[in-house]
Amino acid sequence: MKRGQTMNKFETGSLAVAGGLAVMLSCPTAMAQDECSTALPLAPGAPVQVDTTVATGSAEPVDAGQCLGTFLAWGDPLGNPDVWLVWTAKEAGLAAFSTCDPDGFDTSMVVYTGSCGDLTQLACNGDTQVLGDCQQYYSLIENVVIDAGATYYVRVGGYASVAGVTTVSMSFEKLSASCNGAEGDCGVVHETPGCNDGACCEQVCAFAPFCCEVEWDEFCVESAIKTCGIYQYECPAGGPVNNCPTSPIVVASGDVVAFDTTLADTVGPEENCGSSGNDLQIHSDLWYRFSAKTAGTLVASTCSTADFDTKIALYDIGDGIFDPNELPELFVACNEDGPCKFFTSLLTVALDAGTTYLVRLGGFGFETGTGTISFEFVPDAASCGDPDAGTCCEAQAGPFCAEGDCCEAVCAIDPACCDELWDASCADLAFTACTPLCGTPPANDECEGAIPLVLGANFVENVNASTGPIQPPAEQCTFFGSSTINNDVWFTYTSACDGPVILSFCPGNGGSATFDTKLAVWSGPDCDNLSIVGCNDDTCGTRSEVLFDAVCGEVYLIQFGAWASQGQGTGELVLSCAGDSCDNPADINGDGVVDGADLTILLAAWGTDNALSDLNGDGIVDGADLTILLAAWS
Repeated sequence: MKRGQTMNKFETGSLAVAGGLAVMLSCPTAMAQDECSTALPLAPGAPVQVDTTVATGSAEPVDAGQCLGTFLAWGDPLGNPDVWLVWTAKEAGLAAFSTCDPDGFDTSMVVYTGSCGDLTQLACNGDTQVLGDCQQYYSLIENVVIDAGATYYVRVGGYASVAGVTTVSMSFEKLSASCNGAEGDCGVVHETPGCNDGACCEQVCAFAPFCCEVEWDEFCVESAIKTCGIYQYECPAGGPVNNCPTSPIVVASGDVVAFDTTLADTVGPEENCGSSGNDLQIHSDLWYRFSAKTAGTLVASTCSTADFDTKIALYDIGDGIFDPNELPELFVACNEDGPCKFFTSLLTVALDAGTTYLVRLGGFGFETGTGTISFEFVPDAASCGDPDAGTCCEAQAGPFCAEGDCCEAVCAIDPACCDELWDASCADLAFTACTPLCGTPPANDECEGAIPLVLGANFVENVNASTGPIQPPAEQCTFFGSSTINNDVWFTYTSACDGPVILSFCPGNGGSATFDTKLAVWSGPDCDNLSIVGCNDDTCGTRSEVLFDAVCGEVYLIQFGAWASQGQGTGELVLSCAGDSCDNPADINGDGVVDGADLTILLAAWGTDNALSDLNGDGIVDGADLTILLAAWS
């Protein structure tokens, strides 16, 4: 006997079987329904006898994950003789499909919707609890939500390719008006009657008509939660430190963690792990968190290391920020009994690069105990030159990069780029080690190469720039989770005023940029002794602007780059000085500019001790004064 064969949960009253069957065809139909395209009609209350002994297998795949623990055992679709039946619904409702026949064989059944060649699997079943005059291993699929006008296909084969003769029947119940098209969530109070899950709505309203006649109140919600298995997250106080998915223990590959579930609460949702007796819950669960930097395979195991019947499940929580109420939608896979002793578990599952997962450990059938759980992660095979690894010039989610020679050159300098992660530092190495692959860095790529800015608009670019070692302090320059100015270049500004100075990429000030900019202003005697003056990410959309108080004649260093690691481009950086102009001795006539008028005055006083034109104060107007005037020429 298959494990737990007679222990499956079953709710009676939803399908008339065996003795209640209506019209039956007097003889089996063999090859007529051998393929989807030749499916025989099926109708509520009109059972059809089918014979798979002369049928062939069909190519359509079968997803056994929808009915784990029911012994579907379909195997190779082409190796399992099957027959097809079809029904088009005239109105919305709930349907049930059965292979109950006292003289029938051990069946497996799948229900699809759509059209031949474009089918969507809705449900499957291998064995269900025997009720009435049915064979021991018959199939039953209940509470299939039916849409008006949709077509449904029923595919019948055998357990492990067994063939025989049996009867296929179906029942159909029209949805009540309040359950047909209702919009409110069954797990949330709302003023309108009914809820948006037709099967759940009908079940609740069968014993609480008020819920479909007046409103869906708190009693209806509580009934739906109990009757329909709606998950609502709650984290009890106390218990082990990793009692809840919101407080998991962070683990890494190679970790072996001791555990004790005897004081743990059952917090997570029900999951179909193929357990006997339809035991869908993972009882007294503990939680662990694993982040995959690269794509690969995770093996989480209690195989022969626990003293009770365990279960392990995995949930995909993306970037690590998730709503625990949505855990049912985040479920990936689970395992109850691996190829291990004492019904312990071994879960092997492929993970995506840059994704965080929760591993859930609990027991079968309310069992608890102690043991260890191990985590082993094997990255997908990759190497330098892998075309899927991404360009060497940008940070990647995993190790290696696509350009083989460059990859090997960088990894010779920093092996971590091929052992762990091709991060921003590896991409920066590529800019110098792989020129001209990543382009030639600009002359002002580093602070020491800063070039002057002028008042007004300045064309700037950071194309092929690297992310330099000088970065603003996090407390003054963290925006949207990052303090880094990526792909940065450097400029200088010698202040021509005392007071407010504005550096702006904002269109309102005449600026522009082709990417999401980030801007910092520093002061200090040299690049090794800098003090942050100001920093900005987004002032106008994704463009930056910094306002600071300048001191006349002081030199400031301007760091310009991108918020994102891939950000590169060009822009117009507008520099304006709103403070008081510095006194300029070369502006002899005091009109605010140094030009030909001032030169005329100086030349007229040449060789004299004219104090106004003696710009260096040495007692004579000569070439030294002329040099000063020309240097200050506006």
